[in-house]
Amino acid sequence: TGESVLRLLPPEREKEETDILTLIRQGETFAHYETVRRRKDGSPVDVSLTVSPIRDAAGTITGASKVARDITRRRRAEADLRASEERFRQIAENINEVFWMTDPTKTKMLYVSPGYEEIWGRPCAALYDSPQIWVESIHSDDRARINEAARTRPVSRASHAHYHLVRPDGT
Repeated sequence: TGESVLRLLPPEREKEETDILTLIRQGETFAHYETVRRRKDGSPVDVSLTVSPIRDAAGTITGASKVARDITRRRRAEADLRASEERFRQIAENINEVFWMTDPTKTKMLYVSPGYEEIWGRPCAALYDSPQIWVESIHSDDRARINEAARTRPVSRASHAHYHLVRPDGT
């Protein structure tokens, strides 16, 4: 309606826009640059900008093309994920239980609860370094049964098993 697109630029972002346009004049392109702009009602909106120079047939830069994508939902989802991960970490690090998570191939340890060190008497780092080392801690009377259960359990399911451990001190 005849208004300048600069209306969508928050005052604190003016230098950012000037810097982008200076680089566009030099032929550079910005892809997926994340920043903040304003909606028509003046409220802030998180956006991903792609800004490219427009050239005429001779290759002279005659303008700029800008695409702004609203990334508000993605940013909110990322913040929610961080909060969820922090809640998980708080719970996992403050219970006196042992649990771990592996990748689907069961060859890489993704997480080991701190209770592993207290209950198993072994450092968590050892399990990260060698994910199958936990089997060596199982009492010989239980090892074959637990090995078979670990081998045949579907990857998508949690498992619970009862077995005896032998700690490094022999207990």
